Amino acid sequence: FDWFESDSVDGRWQETDVGDWLACLVGLPGGTVRKGMTVRAGDDRQATVCYDTEFCKLRGAWTGGFLKFNPARYGLIGTPQPDGEPVFFLPEGPGWGNDAQIQYRGLYAGDGRVVLEYEVDGVLIRESPWAEGSEAGDIVIRTIQIAPADHSLVLNALAGAEGELTTIAADGHPTFHVKREATDWFAAAVADPGVVQAHESEDSDVTGAFEIAGHTETVSIHLVYWSVADDTDQTLEEVLNAVEWAQFDEGWMQPGNPRWTDDITTQGLRSEADAAYVVDTITIPFDNPYRALFFVGGHDFFSDGRVALCTAHGDVWTVSGVDNDLEELTWRRYATGLFQPLGLKIIDDAVYVLGRDQITVLHDRNDDGEADHYECFSNLHFTSAGGHDYVACLETDSEGNFWFVHATQGVVKVAADGQSLESVATGLRNPNGMGLGPGDVVTAAPQEGEWTPASGIFVVQPGAHFGFRGPQVTDDRPLGYDEPIAWIPRREDNSSGGQVWATNPEWGPLAGKMLHLSYGQCRPLLVL
Repeated sequence: FDWFESDSVDGRWQETDVGDWLACLVGLPGGTVRKGMTVRAGDDRQATVCYDTEFCKLRGAWTGGFLKFNPARYGLIGTPQPDGEPVFFLPEGPGWGNDAQIQYRGLYAGDGRVVLEYEVDGVLIRESPWAEGSEAGDIVIRTIQIAPADHSLVLNALAGAEGELTTIAADGHPTFHVKREATDWFAAAVADPGVVQAHESEDSDVTGAFEIAGHTETVSIHLVYWSVADDTDQTLEEVLNAVEWAQFDEGWMQPGNPRWTDDITTQGLRSEADAAYVVDTITIPFDNPYRALFFVGGHDFFSDGRVALCTAHGDVWTVSGVDNDLEELTWRRYATGLFQPLGLKIIDDAVYVLGRDQITVLHDRNDDGEADHYECFSNLHFTSAGGHDYVACLETDSEGNFWFVHATQGVVKVAADGQSLESVATGLRNPNGMGLGPGDVVTAAPQEGEWTPASGIFVVQPGAHFGFRGPQVTDDRPLGYDEPIAWIPRREDNSSGGQVWATNPEWGPLAGKMLHLSYGQCRPLLVL
C-alpha cells in the first residue's frame, strides 16, 4: 500500500495526562533545550518551569499552560513548545558559575511537589519549583537547599538574558532587572542575612548571578522570578511581600499518595494454531483513563514474572498475569515523564530505562506500585536536537556493562557503574535495534538510506565503521566500511529492529540461534 507523511500526523499526545513533569526537547526563544525537564508548579499547576539537566540551569518559565506537541509522527519528531505566557527565557549555558563541575542526580516525586537533586563542585543541592499569585501576576519560586560548602558558589539566575541588565535593591533583597521592549524580567534572592548577594565580575560588571557564601551548615534560599509591563517600586514590594519565606522542606522528597491508581485489565490471546512455534498476544490497554499512548519501546521481566515495559511517549507500565492462560492481564502505570524511552532492563528487580537524555533507575520507595525516585544513573551520552535522533535498545553484557545504539554516537558502552562511556562502533544510519547474545556478541542494524544501500546486520567490533556519513578508509578497511554479516533485501526487511537469541533449550531446533526482528515487516527472520 502507499504511505504518505500525512498518515502519521496524529495529535493524541496533546490529550494525554502526561503527569507533572516531562523530560524532552523544548523549543525556547533562547534556543532548544536538549536535555529539558519541564515541571508544573503551583497549587493549580498554573506555571511551568524548564530545566536543562545537562547544566542544571533553569532555562525558562511560563504561566497558563504546559507544552504544545507537534502532531507530526505522533508527536515524536517535532520539538515541544511552551504553551503559555512567558515569565523569562535564557540561552544555553552553565547554571552555576562558568566552569563548575555539575552532575544531575535525579528527581523525587512527593505529594504535589517535585524535587531535583544535583551536585555543583561536589556540593549537594536540591531544589523544588513553585508558583504563587501576586498583584503583579503569577511569580515563580525556586526553593533551593545547599549542603555545607567550604567555598562560595555562583548561581546564574538571569545570566545571558536578552536586554539591559541592572542590579537593584528590592525590599533589602538583591534583585536583577532585565529591561526589555515589552516586558521586564526580575529575579530576586530571599535568604537569611549574609547568605546571598549579587555577584559581580572582576570588572564590577553586573552578571545576573547570585553568590552564595561558603557555609558550615545547610542553607536555604528562595529565588523569585516574575515579569511585569510596568516596573514600579510598588510592584517589586508587592511581589516580594507575597512570598512566604520558608526553609527547604525535605518532606517534599518523601513518597506521596499514588497518582495512577487505576488497575486496568485486558485479556490476552493464545494462539489456536497447532504448530511448533506460535504467537500469543499480550493485549495492550489502548483505551485507558489517562489517554496514554502505547508505542512500546522495550520490556523485561521481574523475578516474580511481572513485565515492565516502556513507551516512546514517556511511560513505564507493569503487567501481571503473564502466564500460560493470559486470562487476566493487570496493567499499572509505574512511571511517567521519561524522554522517549526505547530501552528497558531489569537488574535485581530494579528498572533501568534508556531515554534520549540519560539512563534512569526507577525506585518505588514505599512499594505502592509507582516509582517516586527517578535516579540519574548515567547522562554521559549526547542528546541531539534532531527529531529523528533516537537512542534505543538497552542491554547488559557478562561484566554488567550497558550497551545501546545512538543515532549520532553509534554503538555505545556505558561502564557498569555508570561513570564512563565509550563509542565502540560508528556509521549506523538511524539505528533502531541491536542485540547482545552469548559470548557478549553485539550486533546492530541500521536503516537503508544515505551511504547505506540496504538494511543489514553488523557484528560490532571496537573501532568498526559501517559506512554512514561516508567511508573511513584504513589498511584494514580498504572499502571504507566494515561489511555486515548479511545485507537484507528491502522486500524482506525495509526497516530493521533488534536481534534476539533463543537461549532456552525448549526452542528445539532454533535453540542457540539468532533471530533478527523486522520493524518494517513485523516478523522475525532466522539468521543462518
